[in-house]
Amino acid sequence: MVDPEALFAAGSAVVAAGGGLEANLTVLSTGCAAHTGLDAAGMVFGLGYQDAAESLLKAAAAGINACRHSGALIQQGASNYSKAEAASTLGGGAGVLQAPAAPES
Repeated sequence: MVDPEALFAAGSAVVAAGGGLEANLTVLSTGCAAHTGLDAAGMVFGLGYQDAAESLLKAAAAGINACRHSGALIQQGASNYSKAEAASTLGGGAGVLQAPAAPES
């Protein structure tokens, strides 16, 4: 048996984890500036550093979006379960959980 409210809460926790990752990413990205100098070696290193930092930030953003979308899908599943339970119970059963808002990208 599925408890729609517990399932919805689990989805909310996944969405919140994405929010936590976003907050940490904001702090991390402020430290990504590299002052590597203007000589040839410094410029080559600096460009490589920027590329690596960009890749890291893109991967982290993908993780954040995955948390948000997965959490919303879990919440939608909980809403669907609650609707099915209400429809299958004589007299309407318990209240129906509202569908979640579309996740931010």
